[in-house]
Amino acid sequence: MERFAIALGELALEKKAENVIVMDLRKLGAITDFFVVCNGGVAQHVKAITNHITETTAQQGVRVFHQEGYGNLRWVLLDFLDVVVHIFQPAWRNYYHLEDLWGDARIRVLDEAYLKRKSQREKREPASKSKTARATSKGSRVSEVKGKRGRKS
Repeated sequence: MERFAIALGELALEKKAENVIVMDLRKLGAITDFFVVCNGGVAQHVKAITNHITETTAQQGVRVFHQEGYGNLRWVLLDFLDVVVHIFQPAWRNYYHLEDLWGDARIRVLDEAYLKRKSQREKREPASKSKTARATSKGSRVSEVKGKRGRKS
């Protein structure tokens, strides 16, 4: 599931989401394993990030179990059961500051430096591994969760 959480964060980055983090909640007794938290500058940016994530995962047969906040676009929640994505406008993210509420969670920052390191790793991999990496890039990277808990649509 961690790879799926990271893939969802990468989808947010594709739409220029800001301050993208993946929070590992598995050791904290939370109702989910991971949070992906990010923000978009304005309502339309939040909408674009949300639509990109939901459309890309749907194309791969992975459906959102529950969605909240799409009507006002201040804080959109996408529940994939083991991973919950939170897409905020900056003021709302600062107000709720999930990072403090779940302060004991392990946090992975996904940013341009992360993407650069990932790209360099993929270039160094042998041909057989890079073929796998290409197969899991872009929208197809979410396909690894199709069989998990009947989430395939």
